Amino acid sequence: MSSTTPGKLFIGGLSWETTNDSLLNYFSTFGTVVEHMVMRDQYTGRSRGFGFVRFADSAVVDQVVQKEHYIDGKKVDPKVAVPKEDQSQQELHDRVENKNKVFVGHVPITTTQDQFRQFFEQFGPVVAATLIHDKATNKSRGFGFVSFATEEGYLKSLNAHEATISDQFVSALLCKDQFG
Repeated sequence: MSSTTPGKLFIGGLSWETTNDSLLNYFSTFGTVVEHMVMRDQYTGRSRGFGFVRFADSAVVDQVVQKEHYIDGKKVDPKVAVPKEDQSQQELHDRVENKNKVFVGHVPITTTQDQFRQFFEQFGPVVAATLIHDKATNKSRGFGFVSFATEEGYLKSLNAHEATISDQFVSALLCKDQFG
């Protein structure tokens, strides 16, 4: 996106305990941070679970988004920040990306993110595989989403009626936004 703010990242999945200072301290290890903020509820003051960081050197962004990050004991998800005026373009991209997306239920709570992704790679190239975790406890909620690069992988996963992870049957279903 040509109009993104250079060097600015959206940081999702923040712990409720993460402060502006801990956000700054963590990301300062990658380069000079010129702007940082944990977004808070305007009425309660409680963290909304996300924030923003902007680096003086925009080249740092590419390095940061390629790695896994843990702040205050919780894995966070940095992404290039998209200005509000570009969101319609982003929504269009997301809709295309979500075309081959399945909801996966009955996932054993002991399944790791890597195991989840590796399991679904047997059906085809995986673009994204995300297990959903409880924000308060960070424990798996037993379901997730998988996006495939091809329609073939997507269809194979939907037709895998005997699929098991850790000896437990899992079910891949159409995502709600694909019904109509």
